[in-house]
Amino acid sequence: MPVNQMCRSLLSCVVGSLMLAACSSPEAAENTNDTTAETVNTMNIAEIAIDEAAAPENKAAPVTNSSKPEAPKEPAETPAQPATEARAPAPVAQVAQPPQFATCLACHSVEQGAAGKIGPNLFGVVGSKAGSKADYSYSDAMKNSGITWTPAELSAFLLAPQTKVSGTKMTMKGPSDERIRQTMIDYLATLK
Repeated sequence: MPVNQMCRSLLSCVVGSLMLAACSSPEAAENTNDTTAETVNTMNIAEIAIDEAAAPENKAAPVTNSSKPEAPKEPAETPAQPATEARAPAPVAQVAQPPQFATCLACHSVEQGAAGKIGPNLFGVVGSKAGSKADYSYSDAMKNSGITWTPAELSAFLLAPQTKVSGTKMTMKGPSDERIRQTMIDYLATLK
């Protein structure tokens, strides 16, 4: 049913209800003719407004009562990237170096390409194999440990290095507070 016909039907229902209410009261029975004339005049004005709204120049996009979803619009074409241009990986969010990490810096460097100190350079340690940096002389225990430095493995190692890898050169334990260790590991994860 077109919108203007629906509006007319609704308007007729409303006007009819008003007329019925006006005629049902004893006082209004005397004024029924006046009320009917005013109601018909109001209805005519409303129908004119409905017709004007339905005029083609006043129409907006058609309203449908369809249950079908509207088909997605095709995205505008974007220019193709040159084949030689490689996209850089998204940078890892930087985490500030925690103050407790200062103790680690006494034995480890963290800058890319920097030489190891008493312990190996920790740049890129998260996700790497234990004992795999070529520029550091690891203990046999570390080289043969088979550990991949996941955050969980790093946490366990920092808590008790000699227990995790018996025979490691690292004798200093990390912080016993798990939150502090996790903060340090989160920082190490950004060094890539």
